[in-house]
Amino acid sequence: MKRTFATLAALLVTFGVALFATASPASAHTGNPPSGCHYTDFFTGGGTNYGRACFEWEGDDHWVADLQGNGRRVGVDIQTNYGKYRNCENTHGAGTWHECTFDHLEEECVRWRGYEYDGDTGSFYNITPWSSWRRIDTGGAC
Repeated sequence: MKRTFATLAALLVTFGVALFATASPASAHTGNPPSGCHYTDFFTGGGTNYGRACFEWEGDDHWVADLQGNGRRVGVDIQTNYGKYRNCENTHGAGTWHECTFDHLEEECVRWRGYEYDGDTGSFYNITPWSSWRRIDTGGAC
């Protein structure tokens, strides 16, 4: 009986860990954004592609991918033409996507720029120029 209980407990712990692992934010945000996103790649001055962003106008979502395992977070600054300013950072590590959901005003415009952030030093690196303005409701050019 003791052995059966110990085996059952071990299975429950194993099963619980497996459930926890599949529900963790890093695994919940892996994969690709939906098709139709407007993608922007981020490069260092030396030409290394360190990140990628995507604006998904259906749902007003911004996605950020970290493409380098250098310990820095990849993020985007997000600005609307009506004065809203936000950011979205991928804290899940290299090889993952992170999704941030926002509620922008429809029939307005949004743009974004990428950066790397070192949390240990509080320093920003490789800040990109702003993207072109995109309509929030259709993703088309403003």
